[in-house]
Amino acid sequence: MSDTAPIRRPIRNVQPRRRSSSRRTVDGQGDMRRGSHERDASLPGSSVGGFFNAISQYGVTKMTTNIHAGDMRKRISAMFMVILLVVALVYLRVLSLQTFRASDYKAESIAQRVRTEVIRAPRGTILDRDGQELAIPVPTRTIFADPREVTDPVTTARALATVLQMTPDEEMDLAQRLQNKQSSFTYVVRQVDSQLAKTISDLNLVGISSYREEGRVLTSEGLRPIVGRVDIDGVGIGGLELQYNEALTGTPGKASREVNSRGQNIASANSEYVAPIPGSTLVTSIHRTLQFQVDGILQQQVERLMARSGIAVVMHTKTGEIYAMSSVRRNEDGTYSKTLSTERNRQWLSAFGFGEKTSLNFPGETKGLLKLARNWQGTEKFTFAYGYGYGATPIQLVSAVNVIANDGVYIGPKLVTEVVDERGLSTPTPDAPTRRVISSATAATMRSLMTDVVCYGTAQLAKMKGLSVGGKTGTGYIRQDN
Repeated sequence: MSDTAPIRRPIRNVQPRRRSSSRRTVDGQGDMRRGSHERDASLPGSSVGGFFNAISQYGVTKMTTNIHAGDMRKRISAMFMVILLVVALVYLRVLSLQTFRASDYKAESIAQRVRTEVIRAPRGTILDRDGQELAIPVPTRTIFADPREVTDPVTTARALATVLQMTPDEEMDLAQRLQNKQSSFTYVVRQVDSQLAKTISDLNLVGISSYREEGRVLTSEGLRPIVGRVDIDGVGIGGLELQYNEALTGTPGKASREVNSRGQNIASANSEYVAPIPGSTLVTSIHRTLQFQVDGILQQQVERLMARSGIAVVMHTKTGEIYAMSSVRRNEDGTYSKTLSTERNRQWLSAFGFGEKTSLNFPGETKGLLKLARNWQGTEKFTFAYGYGYGATPIQLVSAVNVIANDGVYIGPKLVTEVVDERGLSTPTPDAPTRRVISSATAATMRSLMTDVVCYGTAQLAKMKGLSVGGKTGTGYIRQDN
């Protein structure tokens, strides 16, 4: 053995290899080596300590990484759900707009671009029994403006005022209406003749247009109480025009056009034209030629007698149809009455049709004046016998006298015989109501007495060649001085 100390080799700082469990070791050497490893591992600077430190750090890092990865997945899932929810909401909104409310938005869009004008239907014609017109339609033009399209309201109003000869106040009012951009329609002037309408059209004013309207002119002023009249909007306000207003009015049409932002027409599928349906035609029982003659005769007699007014009615005895009915008055039209002289008591007067409206149902018609018997006062009980104390309309009077001419049978008056619609289909009006008032024998006696009045009595001026005429003069007021 040598006395020199054994040489110690330096230990490399490397990771030791794991020994196999099958490798045999010496107990002493194994214990010594294990002890050496344990001692070395406890030293910070040793290679074994670095190995265990590396193992410890790796485990902690791996655990931390696993925790962070789990949070990230949750955050990504939450963000994905939020995005999915937003997309779903947007999709549902688009679906709602395109499916459920598409028609509403489409209609609103069209309404902003489309201008619709109502076309008034031609009013029905009123004819006499032979098909001749009693009220003739006269074409006119109505000028209107769309303030939204008018570019210079003041200048436009001044130009229109010059042509229409407006007053300064009327011009100012028109300018204010043209400045109202919230309105799409305002009248400039109603129912002017075609020549004046053409003059306005030639001005080429932006936003100013016109449409056709109809006025009505009577063929005889004596017919005004019968035919009546219409207002500026074509609505009946008197006579047959009011009574049959619904049938005469017809169904309006419309014309739609699409415009651009400057109000100019553009070709579009939204343009539409619906033709108006004309009103029905009234065929009356009036004989126009006879009406003219009655008008002339009545006018002459009123002037000759210097009377305030005069009334004449011609009725067919058997049918109750009125052939002519004329009135001449110096005051305004209204309900007229005349003091009469006729039968002795109220019961008979009521049977003859006094005190109640006739079957005409004429607008403005009244029942007349016929008191109850218990309300007769003082001298009325006596003056009643010759026509004082009650009043009747001309239709009531002629219907009552017709009872005598019609063999004692009362027949209600009738003005319209049929209504003809726009297709030419005719609808006859109901027959006039009838009732017996006096016997045929009594009626014959009365006719004889009334004929004698004309032939030999106080009414000889009423004689007519070729006709048998009966009459009755009375104590009633026949004329009133102005």
